[in-house]
Amino acid sequence: MNSYIINKKEKIVLFFDVDGTLVGDENIEYCILNEYRKKGVSIGIATGRSPLRAKEILKNECFNYYSILCDGQILKKKDIYYTVKNFSKNEYIEMKEFLKYNTLFSEEYENGMIFNSNKAYRFFKLSKLYSEITVLENENESILDVPLIVWAISKEKRDSDNLCNKINMLYPFANATIYGNYWIKIVPKDIDKSYGLQQINKLDVNKKDIYYIADGVNDINMMKNVTHKIAVKNADTELIKQSGCRQLDKNLQDYLKEELLKEIDG
Repeated sequence: MNSYIINKKEKIVLFFDVDGTLVGDENIEYCILNEYRKKGVSIGIATGRSPLRAKEILKNECFNYYSILCDGQILKKKDIYYTVKNFSKNEYIEMKEFLKYNTLFSEEYENGMIFNSNKAYRFFKLSKLYSEITVLENENESILDVPLIVWAISKEKRDSDNLCNKINMLYPFANATIYGNYWIKIVPKDIDKSYGLQQINKLDVNKKDIYYIADGVNDINMMKNVTHKIAVKNADTELIKQSGCRQLDKNLQDYLKEELLKEIDG
C-alpha cells in the first residue's frame, strides 16, 4: 500500500459526489468534464461507493485526480490506492471470529469479494446490491490486509436488528448499519469523506482551490473543508443549512456548461 505522495501543485481541483449529483435524475455528460480537464482542472469524485462500485465511473479519462472512495476510507488515483482509514488486522481478526459463528458474510476488497460460503454468495447475488460481482479466491489477490467493507446476514431469519446492535456493542471500532432488507454493512467507525480530503490537503492542494458539488447529508463535513461549496438543485435541505453552501437554481449540467467554466477561466 502506498503512502501519500503528490509531486505537483494542482491549480484548481473539482470534486463531485456521485449518487444524486453526477448520477441520478440528471446524469452528467462526461464530455463536459473533459472540457475542464483540457483547461488544466483536476477532477475527482468523493463518494460512499467502494472501488468496485465506482470502477465504471472512474474509467472515464476526465477523472485525472485523486478520488475519495468508501466515504473517505481510501483514495485512488489512476491504478494506485492509498489507504486512509481501515480496520487494523487485529481488530478484524477479532470481529471475523464472531461473524464466522453467527453470520453468512462477504469481505469486500478493492478488486473483488470473498464469500465465506456458497450460500453467502447466492444470498448476496439475490440481493442485487451489486449488479456485477467479482469473486476472489483469497485475500492474497488483494493489495489490502483486511477488507474495506464486510457484508453480513444473520443465520437466523429477520434478525438483522439484533445482529447489527450486537456488532456495534461488541466492537466499538466498527459501524454496522442495515442495508437493504436484511444485509448489514460493516465499516470502520467515524469514517467521513472529509477525512480523505484532509489527507490530500496535507500534501499540496490549497483549500481555496477546491470546488465540491454534492447533494446529501454525508457531504456536510466535506463541504465545511472546502472554499467553493455547491449543492445541486435537488439537494437535501440539511446539507445547505449545516454547511452554508450555495444551492444551484439550475440543473448541474447547465451550470457546468454556462457558469462554472467562465468562473474558472476568470
